[in-house]
Amino acid sequence: MPLIESFVVATEQFAMVEGKHVNWGWKDFRDNHLAGEIEDLSKVEFRLDFKRLHVAGEMAYATFLFALSPKGNADVNYGSGRATVVLTKINGVWKILNIHTS
Repeated sequence: MPLIESFVVATEQFAMVEGKHVNWGWKDFRDNHLAGEIEDLSKVEFRLDFKRLHVAGEMAYATFLFALSPKGNADVNYGSGRATVVLTKINGVWKILNIHTS
């Protein structure tokens, strides 16, 4: 997962909150959540509808609606929800620090 790790703060500072489930730290999320979903993620398309973006110095957040469908068939809804992503700038590069979905 090295490519994915280039987009996130791959330390214990990372957090993923998905409904009632929480992963504290990148290793926890990578090994106990993401690893089981990688194959399924390659079969779906994400549609994002950004609602708000705010940047303040080295921190930023984005809020958006998301929908998942099978690749090539946007008419089928596998699920949808809302999300907030918090980013931080590290050495001039924006990285995801926190993801919260519902």
